[in-house]
Amino acid sequence: MVKGGLWRVFPDYDSEEMLMKLGAAIGIEPDADDVPGELHVTLAYDESNPNVKAEQNDAGQFFAVVKEATLFGEGQDKILVLVLESPDLCAEHERIHACGAAKWSHPTYHPHITLLKQARDSQAEHLNQIIQHPGRPPITLRFIEEDRKMLEKRN
Repeated sequence: MVKGGLWRVFPDYDSEEMLMKLGAAIGIEPDADDVPGELHVTLAYDESNPNVKAEQNDAGQFFAVVKEATLFGEGQDKILVLVLESPDLCAEHERIHACGAAKWSHPTYHPHITLLKQARDSQAEHLNQIIQHPGRPPITLRFIEEDRKMLEKRN
C-alpha cells in the first residue's frame, strides 16, 4: 500500500499521442514551460495525505470521451483543460473517497486533463471547433497506470 493524497491515472500511448496532436493543432509546443510535465487525470487530491489503507487499481483501465475544451481560472492564470465524460473515472473517484482515502473540497467531480497553463480564450475556442466538428467521431481516450503519492502542503 502506498500512502498519499494524490491519486492519478495516465493516458496509454495512443491516447497520449491524440492529446499531443490536439495540442499541436492549437500551437502547443510539448517542451514549453507552460505545458504540464505529464498528462494525467487527477482522481483525488487531499493535502492531508490520509493514512488510510486503500489499494491502487493496478489492473485498471478507464475510458473517457472528450466533451469539450474549457478554461479554468482568471486573467493570466487561465488553464486550458479537456473536460471528459467518463463513468469509469467517476466510479474510481467515488471508490477512493468512499474508503476515506481522500476528502474532496469540490461539490462535484469533473474529470479533466490540463493541456496548457497561461492559456488564451482563442485556444479553447479553436480546440472546441476541432473536438465538436460536425460528423467527427467522439474522441475516446484510455487511461491506465493508476498511482498514489504524497503531497507537500502548500504555504
